[in-house]
Amino acid sequence: MNSFRTLLKSLVRLLSAEKVKYAILGGIAVSLYGEPRFTDDVDVNILLEKARISAFLNKAKKFGLMPRFAGTGKLAWKTGVIPMLFRKSKVSGRADLIIAENVLEFNAIKRA
Repeated sequence: MNSFRTLLKSLVRLLSAEKVKYAILGGIAVSLYGEPRFTDDVDVNILLEKARISAFLNKAKKFGLMPRFAGTGKLAWKTGVIPMLFRKSKVSGRADLIIAENVLEFNAIKRA
């Protein structure tokens, strides 16, 4: 199983367990629906209340996902971006979770 598939499965399990709606973005989505291109991370737009960021980060560890650096929670509050690392068995990767903040993002997640 490739690393992106393993990472995506863990992300989907986490988001489903936390009842967080989402839409896959970036290179992964483009590769599925258009021309394949190189990407080294998974970008996901999510519906998450900022008050839940800390609890979400704690629960993410159970799925092999952890904050990319010590200040990730503060960065997420300020910018709406949650940079994550993934490590499970011998598989590793990166994901950027982007908290939806506007009508376009909300609608995209609703359609996903």
